[in-house]
Amino acid sequence: MLCSFLIPTIETSVTGHLRSKSHKDVSGFTVFVKGTGVSMIGLDMPHTDKNGNFILAFNVGSEPGDISFYFVNKLHDTLLLNRVNHLISETTEMTFWIK
Repeated sequence: MLCSFLIPTIETSVTGHLRSKSHKDVSGFTVFVKGTGVSMIGLDMPHTDKNGNFILAFNVGSEPGDISFYFVNKLHDTLLLNRVNHLISETTEMTFWIK
């Protein structure tokens, strides 16, 4: 007998905005999330548009831990934007400021 178990997940999306306090160009940056019970949806990582806007789609497990938001700059440095304990809803809007 073959058995399988599906872990319940919640599809979540974040409409995000990456802004620069020094008015630097924030277009084309890769943005992603990591965390316990978190998995990105799709094969391509989202990139910021010419205004620094992006949409992240990911699945969150039924008992998620912290969710960390990262971006990769044009020099290929991976930097932590923010870490949150939980998201209020399945569709959230967030703005991240960098120097």
